Amino acid sequence: MLFTHLHFRRFTDTPPRLIDGKTLLFLLTRCLQTANRERVEGDGTTKNPWRLSTAGAWLSCAENLKSFATTHAYITMGGRMLRKDPRVYFSDEGPAWRYLQGLDEETPTDSKAHGGSAPTYQMAAQRIVRPHEVFPVSANKGVRTPGWGDVAHSPMVVRTMRCLLKREKVALFEEGRLNKQYSRLQHSLPVLAAAMFLAEPSRNLRALPINLMLLDLAERGIPIDSGLNSFFTMDRILWHPDAIDLDRSQHTSTPSHSVVGPVANGRGVAQVQTRDKLHLVGGEMPASPTKGGEIGGGRAFKVENYNKDESRIPENKRDTARQSWLRGQLQNQTQGFDYIFQKEVSVLIRWLATMRPYTFAPVRDSDLTGHEVEVPNWNVLFYEKDDSETTDLRDIQVLFKMRLRTLDKL
Repeated sequence: MLFTHLHFRRFTDTPPRLIDGKTLLFLLTRCLQTANRERVEGDGTTKNPWRLSTAGAWLSCAENLKSFATTHAYITMGGRMLRKDPRVYFSDEGPAWRYLQGLDEETPTDSKAHGGSAPTYQMAAQRIVRPHEVFPVSANKGVRTPGWGDVAHSPMVVRTMRCLLKREKVALFEEGRLNKQYSRLQHSLPVLAAAMFLAEPSRNLRALPINLMLLDLAERGIPIDSGLNSFFTMDRILWHPDAIDLDRSQHTSTPSHSVVGPVANGRGVAQVQTRDKLHLVGGEMPASPTKGGEIGGGRAFKVENYNKDESRIPENKRDTARQSWLRGQLQNQTQGFDYIFQKEVSVLIRWLATMRPYTFAPVRDSDLTGHEVEVPNWNVLFYEKDDSETTDLRDIQVLFKMRLRTLDKL
């Protein structure tokens, strides 16, 4: 079950607050609008591919990726040359040095991650669970190495991905010992990083900070749900554990536990009863389900500024009128509030509760019986007013802004 509300635990004797997750989406969207953009190094060609190393550069590149919609574009990461196709899917084209020496046309297929094809998130999750399959030679020999799909290995995978995002060298040593996974990590993760932090944000800009939040949760070893003994590991972030090797055209058995996913029209929510429908659920990453990125990016989540004529409204009733208008605006924006939006909200709530565990707690719809959910604070959503009435929600906005400023762990 997904989390829908944030419980704000105050340090005073006043009653606790319940904040609707839709308000969090609005705050994140506003933070994105004002977030720092930085110059992108390179022009996206094979001779001068993009080279990104800061949160602001990744945000700028993702935002402008649609201008390359009908052409190929290139980025280097971890010594790999990655190609964006017209569908905005990324594939690995092999070592970048081959392009510099004019040998790109001769690059063998088996030296490219996933054979040079754009991987699905299911395929990426398979590599996390079975890293020996990264290289065809070891896969053919049946070599088995410990998988990366557990709490112990997830921090290593996340740290490697952060190095790639910041154009830092992948760690050859982990905790003072030679990192035996070094070559597999450097070979397989760049194309996944490009998919998560360029392709998905180009469809839905919220994906960039939300995916950084997922890295934070995985690096910290945070449980997804303590009752199910499951954690934010990289494989679960990318794909549902009951469908790692599932060919959805052949299998219809029941999932190991009841899950929620979109119905056939792509936006509603219903119970998924058979495993062949788990591709509509995906992993913990909001964009991971089939067409998830397109669904989430199909509608901007924002509220227009208030421009109502208040001359005929008594002054003592204007604040009430504003709050009523704001409630209506948020309700209009969230009509057809779909599964992808719900997943985004759930990640935001889990992340905030992790960042401030003594202040915030995650809440589900089923826990709201008899509890009042507050109307969003007008001043927080529209004005930079800083006083005792707005400080609480302002703290949430500060956390969002921090997450947008850096690629490092928070």
